Amino acid sequence: MSIGLALTMAASAQDTTTRTLPAAMPTLTVQGGRADVIIQHTPGAASSQVTVTPLSWWEGCEVSFSGSHAEAIVAILEDGEPAGRACTAEITLTLSGDTDVSVELDRGTLHVDGLEGSLSVSLGRGKVTGSPSNTTTVALSIGQVELWDLTAPADISVKYGTIDLTYAEMISGTVAANTDIGLITTRFPYGIWLDTDISTGLGRQKQAIPSRTTAATHLDAASRVGSIRIEPVITASAAAPVASTD
Repeated sequence: MSIGLALTMAASAQDTTTRTLPAAMPTLTVQGGRADVIIQHTPGAASSQVTVTPLSWWEGCEVSFSGSHAEAIVAILEDGEPAGRACTAEITLTLSGDTDVSVELDRGTLHVDGLEGSLSVSLGRGKVTGSPSNTTTVALSIGQVELWDLTAPADISVKYGTIDLTYAEMISGTVAANTDIGLITTRFPYGIWLDTDISTGLGRQKQAIPSRTTAATHLDAASRVGSIRIEPVITASAAAPVASTD
């Protein structure tokens, strides 16, 4: 069932285009070659919006909006390789509900400024930053993932690059961070225990948080070539004593 999203923007268009979505849209997917994506959360708003601003836009570049009541799809399309140059755009998702977001790009960036639904990212080369509030999955070939104020399980994989994760609270579930070549840094609140499974081929391990198999949070971190660091987040208001192995 269509929700009236169908549209193809002319290849020569340089203007910003905005489409309104239902606040309760279950899933939103962004697809294409190159784009910079920004996710914003506006709780309580009557609707959600997708705004697309062309950055490098040549003959043969198009952006399409399509979908149904279950899923909205925004796609950057190229007719071959337009004039030998890639099509790029900035895509801003302003979401009012707990929409699940999927981003599938060859190259680009993603910044998350609040997201109540789950996040799934498949990116060839680029950078993922921000503070998603729900389950997060990232598969990145080359680049950097830096996420903070996390409160839910995450599964982050970067073949060549860095992973930096900071948790705002203890979670019940698994945090997975894996690289072929790269540095992994994870931070958790001062005073908690972790159930850790850490593996480095060529690289160092630094674990400043004690491990216990009964801990609610399981950390699974592996790097074939590179170091892994596990650090506590110590704030001025931290009142809990440091977990000990006694």
